[in-house]
Amino acid sequence: MNNPYSVVTTIKSYDVIIVGASFAGSTLAIELGQSGFQVLLLDQMSFPETSSRTYPFFNSAVNLLKKLNLESYLEEIDSPTVPQILFQFDEVCIKGEVPVVNKESRNYGVKRSDLDFVLFKKAISFENVTCLQGFQVTKLLRQMDQVVGIAGVNRLGETFQYTAKMVIGADGRNSIVRRELNLQPMLNLESDYAYFHGSLSGLEPLNPLHFEVYRVLDQILAVFPTTKNQYGVYVIFPHSKQSWMEAFKQSSEDAFLRYLETEFSQINFQHRLKHAKLTTRVESLTDYSNYWYEGLGKGWALVGDAVIFKEPCLGQGVHDAIYAGRYLAELLKKYPDWIYSSSTLAYEYNRHLVEKFKGPFDLSGVLTKQQKLTAEEKMMHQMISAYPEATEKFLGIFNYANNMNELNSTIEQIVKSKTT
Repeated sequence: MNNPYSVVTTIKSYDVIIVGASFAGSTLAIELGQSGFQVLLLDQMSFPETSSRTYPFFNSAVNLLKKLNLESYLEEIDSPTVPQILFQFDEVCIKGEVPVVNKESRNYGVKRSDLDFVLFKKAISFENVTCLQGFQVTKLLRQMDQVVGIAGVNRLGETFQYTAKMVIGADGRNSIVRRELNLQPMLNLESDYAYFHGSLSGLEPLNPLHFEVYRVLDQILAVFPTTKNQYGVYVIFPHSKQSWMEAFKQSSEDAFLRYLETEFSQINFQHRLKHAKLTTRVESLTDYSNYWYEGLGKGWALVGDAVIFKEPCLGQGVHDAIYAGRYLAELLKKYPDWIYSSSTLAYEYNRHLVEKFKGPFDLSGVLTKQQKLTAEEKMMHQMISAYPEATEKFLGIFNYANNMNELNSTIEQIVKSKTT
């Protein structure tokens, strides 16, 4: 039966339509909203969302929050500061202080739903930012090769069209905007792994608190302290462990706890579980790729996970989404004539994404495949662990205090000093 309310209505034209109101989308809306642009912010979900996933929120991301005038949020959340990082590769442990970035030393473990809601509330506080929750975009509107708007459906089944000078997809891994553009990835590496996340209370803590990542043979465990004395815990193992994949399908909560109790005995993790309880449902990511798409074209752009997605265990997703949202907003403000400047915009945006994110993306590509550590990699980890200057450079990759080139240069200097 046809819905009597299902009519096509064009309400208004905007400067920018942002599809997706999570980290990247709300950041864009904040930056553009406070600069006076007319923004339509759309999301198929409602805020606050219910996800319990926990992410490292490094000091580099804290600095970004300051630039959004949201530093007060950090005073409101019940999350302890996390001063150190620990990476263990089989028997080699690399740990130390999180390197300071621009005089900022605070690091937190934040819940996605909490931070999403904070950014969202800030975005819709601007009178020139209109938000529609529960709105499903169904297609892009075009004039020749130029994207000029979107069509979609609200909760009542009513169909609307909105036009804009720029449509931006900030709608995640399964981006509708990207799908409608019919883009093919420039880089695509399917992961051999499945992710399962749950929140635990009563887990025996490390002192001081650490962001913990363990790679034991072909499996990974990530443990991030977060609000209310809880821990966000990620269990990551290859699809080839079919019995465990089936166990998680049958009862993910039961399988999650059993996996933690039985599969990480090499690091004695079971001893930290004596009083641990699962406080949330288990969320999963079992079929995904590390990918990289073109980021901008005529009348459209992609940001956040819609354009680049890399291994979640790197802990960089929140920072990357906010950073890219701010950078794209700055570009749009720099070149206000978006139609005639589209080539320049595309060149600068895509070039900057490569400069900022290609190194971590390449590292992600190594982590995503099921393969044993090589003798060379093990030797490298031992060297990094043994020399404080190398440890600092290695840990600094994850909060963008430095990059892979700086780490490699430091290692070369150490090798040179040992051979002279």
